[in-house]
Amino acid sequence: MIWKWALIVDFVLAIALAVMALCAVNTPWIVAGCVVLAAGVILAFVSGSKALGAVENGIYLLRSQDYSSRLRHVGNPDADRVVDFFNSLMAAMRSERLRAEEQNHLLDLLIQSSPQGIAICDYDGNITQCNPAFKAISAIETEAAFARLAAGQQQMVTTASGDVLRCSRLGFMDSGFERPFLMIERITDEVRGAEKDLFVKIVRTIAHEVNNTMCSVMTTLDAVGSVYQQDTEMSQTLGSCINGCSRLADFVKSYSDIVKLPAPQLEDLNLTLVMRDMMPLLQGLIPDNVSLQFESTNSHTTAMCDIVLLERVMVNAVKNAVESIGDKVGNVSIKVDGKALSVTDDGPGISPDVAPHIFTPFFSTKDASMESGAVGSSVRGLGLMLISDVLKGHGAKFSLRTVDGITSLSILFR
Repeated sequence: MIWKWALIVDFVLAIALAVMALCAVNTPWIVAGCVVLAAGVILAFVSGSKALGAVENGIYLLRSQDYSSRLRHVGNPDADRVVDFFNSLMAAMRSERLRAEEQNHLLDLLIQSSPQGIAICDYDGNITQCNPAFKAISAIETEAAFARLAAGQQQMVTTASGDVLRCSRLGFMDSGFERPFLMIERITDEVRGAEKDLFVKIVRTIAHEVNNTMCSVMTTLDAVGSVYQQDTEMSQTLGSCINGCSRLADFVKSYSDIVKLPAPQLEDLNLTLVMRDMMPLLQGLIPDNVSLQFESTNSHTTAMCDIVLLERVMVNAVKNAVESIGDKVGNVSIKVDGKALSVTDDGPGISPDVAPHIFTPFFSTKDASMESGAVGSSVRGLGLMLISDVLKGHGAKFSLRTVDGITSLSILFR
């Protein structure tokens, strides 16, 4: 290094000048030695200042986090070595920074495209950012569930539309502190699929056994009835037994109809016109203590639906509403707004304990002796299951909830 050799030469010259001064050497030699000493000091200063200047420029770039800039050579070997070292350091830091940015970008893309809802919270538990799936899945029921969850816990939630969600409150370490985040996972298909498979298996087994038995019983009853045609009391008894068998066969058939529900044949239909044509049928389901109203807006808008299956949905929905009102005076309202359809009633309403189970096979509030509003449904608990299956086949969004004493089945077709 030039500045080191210059300092060594200057140190030797200083000692030599001191010796010459003590020995009374001729003045010209002392002057010449001083000139050489001054030149060495200047050379050491220039060489050292260039190296220090390169270090200072590097520190400035580091403070500004400008990893793309480079220092250039200044023609001084010492300074150029500092420049080369700094440039290699900056290249390594820039490469590491790009790698970290690529990883963060990849993770961000994965989170944004994840079907699971993810929300990052601050240290106080308030949501600061979330992915699109979280916004799409989050509902009133999930907000209440997250409020009840402690760190590391999870809970299954059923929404008003019948979706089954797994809500989790988890955390990760950030700057030495645990930072919470929330996750929502839709597991409706898995849960409902398992329920439906079990339902189908049970129904097929029951239908097979009951139908075979009923055929034999009714054949025997018919034969016995032909023998006792002249016996009025015996004929009435046998007729009552045959009617009971027929009701049991109809009971089983109602389950079989759910299992054999056809795929919807979608057409572009005007819901207002469809509902108007359907009103006489629905009016026939209304008792004297209940009034039925129909209202329509945006009557020129069409929606994709199967008119046959839609009729089954409306019949079950109106029956449920009438059953929820019971013997009291009440109102049932059907409203069409473009692609949206709703059936409302002013019955007792759906209790929070009942709400998570309303779309479950075999569930019936009547069996449980509970008041439940529109979910009163059929005695066998099939009404809402049929509605759910049909609307899911349509790709429609739907919900059933009670707000301010009004229970509403809301449907939005495509």
